[in-house]
Amino acid sequence: MDKKLIVVLTVSQHDWGQILRRIPIDGQVVHINCDNGQISTDPIAATRVMVIAFVAPIQQDRDEVTNLLLQFINQYTEYDKVVGLHGRTYNFTVNCIDRNRLTDIPLNDEECTTAVPCPYSHLLEALLQKKPNPQQVQQYFDQLFDNLKTEKKLIKRIAVLKYRLAFLFLPIDIDAQGFIEAKGDEQYWSNEGNPYTNEWLNSLLERARQLADVGQVVSEVVAKASNDERRNRICQSWKEVTSLLPDNKPPDAITQLIEELGKVGSVDLEELKCHWEQFHNWFVSLCEAMDKLRDEVEKLEQAK
Repeated sequence: MDKKLIVVLTVSQHDWGQILRRIPIDGQVVHINCDNGQISTDPIAATRVMVIAFVAPIQQDRDEVTNLLLQFINQYTEYDKVVGLHGRTYNFTVNCIDRNRLTDIPLNDEECTTAVPCPYSHLLEALLQKKPNPQQVQQYFDQLFDNLKTEKKLIKRIAVLKYRLAFLFLPIDIDAQGFIEAKGDEQYWSNEGNPYTNEWLNSLLERARQLADVGQVVSEVVAKASNDERRNRICQSWKEVTSLLPDNKPPDAITQLIEELGKVGSVDLEELKCHWEQFHNWFVSLCEAMDKLRDEVEKLEQAK
């Protein structure tokens, strides 16, 4: 059997805390023999190896994270390698790595964070048992390795982006409707307080910008399309999506509604309703535009 290496860089305190409960160490790196479930702080020899490193302290330093990753890769020169990142919800994505220095090693920030079911979580759970089941560990290792190595199709990335954006913006739509039905009564926010502040808005928009990272992949797909008409339709669909996405200047439909929701004291319900309708129409238009883009890309995939 060929030797396989999975390197997982995580910024999640949760899964790193699970590892420390199994093997208390002072460092921030573990090497795991996924043939039998044994865990070490030093490089090991096995056909299936997973290295997990907690990189939250250096997350913002792209060069330092990449240097650490290359250190692990160089420790296992004879292995077929894949890299998974865990922490998209903390803005830890493939953009935090200098991919030019990885040559052809697959780098993936999906399967360790958003895949359902998540093979990374299953593998950790199997490894952290008091007596790991070797067959189960091997099964989840092989599944995660294959998933990380498989290139993500654009159609799946578009679908994931749509649902992540919906996860960010749908609660605003729901709150606006609820606040209107409550006739602007501050009691609607209960004891948690009104969350709609300028700081919250800036954080929301930054997360939305971090998610909208499929533009380069769209360009690559368009470049490979041999049919001019199909290429033009994809370009037009993507242009429609980007015109609706929060960029340097967020759409007025977002900022105006959040300003209304964040007001203290009396609220002009008619103005709030107007801004909610504008926001709702923007949100529906964004989802429809992404569906249209997905459909055009799917036609391209089917024509190959």
